[in-house]
Amino acid sequence: MRSVLASQSKMSISKKLLMLAIGIVVLLGGMVTLMAFQSKSVLNEQVNVLGLESVNSGAREVDQYFDKLKTLSISIADSAAELLETGKAAVDDDLESLVGRYYNSLSKDLNILDLYVGLETTGKLGTGSDWVEPDTYDARKRPWYIKAVEENKPILTEPYVDANTGGLIITVAAPVRSSSGKLLGVAGIDVSLQDLSKMITSYTILDKGYGFLIDQKGNFIAHPKPELVAKENITKVSSAINQAVAEAGKKILSGSKGFVDYEYQGEVRRTFYAPTKSGFILGIVFPESDLKSIVMGLVTKQAIFGIAAIIILGIVLYSFSKSIIEPVNRITASLTKLGTLDLTKDENEDWLKEAAKYNTEIGLMASSAVKLQEALRQALSAIADQSNQTAEVAETLASLSEESVATMSLQ
Repeated sequence: MRSVLASQSKMSISKKLLMLAIGIVVLLGGMVTLMAFQSKSVLNEQVNVLGLESVNSGAREVDQYFDKLKTLSISIADSAAELLETGKAAVDDDLESLVGRYYNSLSKDLNILDLYVGLETTGKLGTGSDWVEPDTYDARKRPWYIKAVEENKPILTEPYVDANTGGLIITVAAPVRSSSGKLLGVAGIDVSLQDLSKMITSYTILDKGYGFLIDQKGNFIAHPKPELVAKENITKVSSAINQAVAEAGKKILSGSKGFVDYEYQGEVRRTFYAPTKSGFILGIVFPESDLKSIVMGLVTKQAIFGIAAIIILGIVLYSFSKSIIEPVNRITASLTKLGTLDLTKDENEDWLKEAAKYNTEIGLMASSAVKLQEALRQALSAIADQSNQTAEVAETLASLSEESVATMSLQ
């Protein structure tokens, strides 16, 4: 303990302040480093929470979208049934005005490719668009027509090639029945998988990654890579699907909500997934590289903040140390001078008198130095006066002595 105190007592104030500054810089550096390590863990948790919230929200939006289409198909079916029952529409052309109104008002908002009603009597279509079916076309033989009749409720088909555009589509269809239950036809709504993919792939987490949609068998319905749609299955290994993705795909098809990590093309990815009531499964992919880039961005900001804090701290400590060390040095110089009994006036004396006016530690030290200087001057002045008096007395005694000797010699 004594050795520590001795070493501290030998250390100058400037060195102590320097050690304090170094300690604070090391502390700040440690805090920035610790925050960098913690940032990844914190952001990872945030990504998990946001990912699950995003995929659940997206699944609800997918259900709402297809629910709107199913509701629309029922509305078209009811309107068509009324026209057919009342005799206001007898052939497919008579329905095109009705279907056309629906198409013109809703096709853009719902990304609808076409609206139509297929007649049970002829198999012909009344469409909302300008497409005219070939003479050989029979709606009653189409998968969407057959499935809607068999299930007798609004249905969703699997992806298939559209007879009009040649592109992949999904059809939402509902049977058209009379008030007595007689089958009059089927109302259908076509949705392009290309347009559906644009909506699905827009789902992201922290503006990173992309969304995809698969059916209950694992077939891709929507994906940013068109070559996967309706051609690849997430659970089957192929040139596009590696073993890790296939294993993750089996977990995604489990029917539960959650997330799964896997490696694809040399990169770790995390996919959040949730089933929909429409029979699809929504997934949102979040690459780990995006998490790293976010962490690096945050760490960079923290480093800049830390460096700025260190610079500001350095300026403050420099100003603080200067305000202490310079006065102490001045007082020390004055006391050293007083120690040699040098009482000549110099610039430090004026500074000491000015500093002594302030009721601070430095002011009190300066005041003490001034008082000591004045006391020494008075003491030395008194000693000088006393010395002069003593010299005068000595001279007087010497004169008297000389006179006495002279007198005695004369006698």
